[in-house]
Amino acid sequence: MRQAAPPRSEAQGTLVQRGPLRIMVAARGNLKAADSVSLKSEVEGRTLILSLVPEGTHVKAGDVVCGLDATALVEKGIQQRIAVSSAEASFVKASQNFEIQASQNQSDIATAKQKLEFAQQDVKKYPSRDVSGAPYFGKRNVRTKRSPHSGPPSGTSTYSRYPMPTLIGSFPILSSWLTSALTGTVH
Repeated sequence: MRQAAPPRSEAQGTLVQRGPLRIMVAARGNLKAADSVSLKSEVEGRTLILSLVPEGTHVKAGDVVCGLDATALVEKGIQQRIAVSSAEASFVKASQNFEIQASQNQSDIATAKQKLEFAQQDVKKYPSRDVSGAPYFGKRNVRTKRSPHSGPPSGTSTYSRYPMPTLIGSFPILSSWLTSALTGTVH
């Protein structure tokens, strides 16, 4: 079955004429630009604004929109550069002192090694045993009794082994006296 077509209505309208077209919308809300940039000062503390571009001015990237007083920042920058220079100078001085001290230490070690070598060579020149045949470990304190032929006066005398070995073979009396003095026996 076929449905019946709805009845035709007559269109209503007005005669078209050339003229301004006015569109008006009444609404509430906030108006925001499509392309806006928010600028914030990253300077610590307070600064004075020296110049400001008027609101509504079209600007391009790189244009100055606000001028701030930078004298305090310039002074702080100078102070920081001075502090950096001072710290660098202290570092260089400490590094040089370290190198000088290291060089001095190496020189002292080399001198001590050389003295040790010379002393060891000098020790090899002399026998390591005294006249009695006992091992010699340094100076000895020997007590002697006073007699007309016994040598030095009574008391403690210190004998060093270094000049003695060459003298003992040359002087037999000295040899017997020294042997008795070192061993503690009287002949």
